[in-house]
Amino acid sequence: MYKELDMQTEQDVTAELTNHNIKNNSKRLQTFIDTFAQFINPFDAKVPQNLLINISSGKAASEPVEQFLLNIERNGEIERKKFIAECEQDDEIVPFIGNKNIVVNFKNCHSFSVINNAVVSSIDENLSCPEHEEADTKIIHHICNFVDQANFVIQCSDTDIAVIMLGNMHHLKNDDSHVWILTGTGNKVRYIDITEIYKHLGPTLSRCLPGFYAITGCDYNPAFFRKGKQRPFNVLKKKVEYQIAFMKLGDVDLFSDLELEQNVFNTIQKIICELYNVAGIIDVDAARLQLFINTYMVCDVNEEFNRKNVKNFDASNLPPCKSELSQQFRRANYITSLWKNAHMKKISIFSPDNNGWTLKDNKYHFNWFDGDQLPSFVIESLQEESENESNMDDNEDSQCQHWVELIKLRR
Repeated sequence: MYKELDMQTEQDVTAELTNHNIKNNSKRLQTFIDTFAQFINPFDAKVPQNLLINISSGKAASEPVEQFLLNIERNGEIERKKFIAECEQDDEIVPFIGNKNIVVNFKNCHSFSVINNAVVSSIDENLSCPEHEEADTKIIHHICNFVDQANFVIQCSDTDIAVIMLGNMHHLKNDDSHVWILTGTGNKVRYIDITEIYKHLGPTLSRCLPGFYAITGCDYNPAFFRKGKQRPFNVLKKKVEYQIAFMKLGDVDLFSDLELEQNVFNTIQKIICELYNVAGIIDVDAARLQLFINTYMVCDVNEEFNRKNVKNFDASNLPPCKSELSQQFRRANYITSLWKNAHMKKISIFSPDNNGWTLKDNKYHFNWFDGDQLPSFVIESLQEESENESNMDDNEDSQCQHWVELIKLRR
């Protein structure tokens, strides 16, 4: 070719050429597959249940780590007994305790005090709450059942504890006690006066906060997309009817009285509709339809429907459908029952099963909704559209193959 171009010298330029992106990407993909094959998927059902996997690295835990985690309860009990024995035998701890009564929580609450210049330990039955699984409710139980007047400081960064504490302030055995939360780190440490917040909000609004927090988004329930907490809280403050509905969440009657459950659920629907600015509608399914119509309704019956815009529609901007909200409501009701009873030794008599969760293979799974995900006519329409698109793709492939054959014949 260099002769045809009247070039005087022959040059090898292949070394200066770069690989095509397809070739580069193929190498990267193969490298990724080879790397991925070296790791274990911790969520794979085939992985043995007693095998501990590091989720971030995808590798099995080392034997020391595995032994530590699998035996943490037994080892913790050994360390607890060792700690108590050392406190009782070590005279050096006497000045540290002095005239104070130090209570340390394990499965039960152990009280340490100094009598006759010796450390004496005992189990405080009043503060012990072995049936509580979470530290959140244990903290509230200890504060609510402390008989003497005291200033309590809860050191945490968990919003749940503030909400649960506000919902249980009326259960304090000593009305003169004061509660703060110490939060933050470094130069941003601050005290939050829970007692003053309770006085400012009032008993009704404070007591409905656990139910409100459980249904608008917590560790056990999804939040409403882009709604946060401030706007729902502003809606809550408007009407006492809304506050009473959230106060009923977690009550024993709400688990057995179907009529009461439906009435409270209907009020929750009204709140959700107002949260999404759908005026005059009290049904979330109707609200979803209205929001869709407001955006995509044609002005003229002869106007062509814009299918492209519908395909780009973000359904997360809609409120949940009634079937999904019903399960979210039940989960919130169950969680609120735990939070409202945090001041009690027996925190709940109910089970998560059929309260927004289902029990399968000794594990609880979210029950997101009951019934079909889509109406049958929508499913049929989607299947028909998918088949049409598949046929179009097949026709295009056939046409391309036909062109290739023609090119070969012409050569």
